Amino acid sequence: MSTMWWEGDRILQSVGSKNASAELGYVSYDIHSKQYVLWLKDHDGDFLGNPGKYVRGETWESMDEAKAEAAGSACAFLLHLKWMHSLDSSFCFLAMEFGDQQLDKVVAEHVKPALLRSLNLKVNTARDVAQAGLIDEIIRDQIKRSELVIADLSHGNNGAYWEAGFAEGCNIPVIYICEERIFNSQSTHFDTNHLTTVMWSLGRLEEFETQLIAAVRNTLRSKTNFGA
Repeated sequence: MSTMWWEGDRILQSVGSKNASAELGYVSYDIHSKQYVLWLKDHDGDFLGNPGKYVRGETWESMDEAKAEAAGSACAFLLHLKWMHSLDSSFCFLAMEFGDQQLDKVVAEHVKPALLRSLNLKVNTARDVAQAGLIDEIIRDQIKRSELVIADLSHGNNGAYWEAGFAEGCNIPVIYICEERIFNSQSTHFDTNHLTTVMWSLGRLEEFETQLIAAVRNTLRSKTNFGA
């Protein structure tokens, strides 16, 4: 495990095995907010695309608080930035109802692995991206940055309909999925029941995977590096 220590207002971290060190970041006083701000050095350009620049992190009311907590905060924040950076790879957003064990299993064992395996497309749900902040804003941001949205309408979930509508308004393509039994017995809202919907049922999940992959590939056909 690496060691961290302070030199003045800078946090240093040991690297390698020859007593070498590298700057992890520093703390400075912001006269506008009257807070002590942690700045983390982006050594490799992973977060800003410009090696050597600094990323703004947590703030404290005093330098003593900063020195007591900044080192640990820096590590946690860097992990958070790496996680956020990983979301910038190609992904789609899945709008769905939570708490249905059957649907959760279909998503975890079929939707996510099938699209990642076949199209190198990661699937994010609201549960995957939950973090501090307003969840509505986080979902909006996810939808705007996604390649497409998949909306499961099996439960008539208002949130799934809203997220699909928001995506449509942002010109993000939407693919609808629904449990076949429910679609055949209840259909979906009249605004969507005439749109292409990929059906799933527990007895034919491999067929569902094939059809979903084809629908996603066709939707993204106009985008480069997909379905090649």
